[in-house]
Amino acid sequence: MPNPESRAPALPSAARAGTLLPAALHRRSRVIIPEGAPRLEQIRSVGCQLLYQHGYAGMTMRQIAAHLQIKAASLYHHYPSKQDILFDIMYTTAMELTQGLLRIEASVQGAPAQLDAAIRWHVLFHTRRQLEAFVSHSELRSLSPENLRSILNVRRGYDAIFMELLNRCQREGIIPRRDTSLTRNFILTMCTATAGWFNPQGKLTAAEVADRAADFVWQGLLSAGGAADDFLPRLRKQRVEHSGWFQDVLEGHPAPPVQRKPDPILEWLRAEIKRRKNAAPPQAPHPKALAP
Repeated sequence: MPNPESRAPALPSAARAGTLLPAALHRRSRVIIPEGAPRLEQIRSVGCQLLYQHGYAGMTMRQIAAHLQIKAASLYHHYPSKQDILFDIMYTTAMELTQGLLRIEASVQGAPAQLDAAIRWHVLFHTRRQLEAFVSHSELRSLSPENLRSILNVRRGYDAIFMELLNRCQREGIIPRRDTSLTRNFILTMCTATAGWFNPQGKLTAAEVADRAADFVWQGLLSAGGAADDFLPRLRKQRVEHSGWFQDVLEGHPAPPVQRKPDPILEWLRAEIKRRKNAAPPQAPHPKALAP
């Protein structure tokens, strides 16, 4: 088990890389096993549900084996420890979230439309993948120092893309020039927190929550210039065009590739996504892969 004192210096970076969500979600006692899925996916799914219900300290490898009705030796063949399961869940979640942002950057035209799509994507991911999103933020402190650094590297890449979208809107005069990092943190913190309170049986769908969150952000960004009333209707029309595309991304269907100018951060993240799909056991990216 990682030494808490050895993790302490990295936690401020973890907090900056994403919201540490409160344990506010209703804990379901039932564990759903994805029938017909590969064994590795079943282990990951059951592990994520148990992490959500009991937390890292309360989950055991024996619990996972019991739910899957397999021997512990079979489980350890796939994952040497529950730390490996936690890291695989968090790494996969971070890369899937980043993959959607990369597709937006590559296929949506115009900085305002890209930023709007990125805000909605962030909300949709956290409301459609609630368990994974919740565990990925609430269990950051349970990662070993090496695994924590790896996850934070991916998150920094995601933050850099989001920051660039804000910078483009500022350079084009769409939004006022402000502290971009602070603005990004406000937006991502608000959108990430939807994983802690969204109810799929509530009065609003995930898509409606995403649209309202984007409207809320734009009204704040545009308030200084008083352009929200004219600007938002045009963005809303573009959202209709991207609604089917978002559904495809959330269901794992690849979007057609788009030719674009290479960017070091984006190319590294794309390479990581490709390697992750082809890799058998979970492996951490080099902690210095995105170091300046």
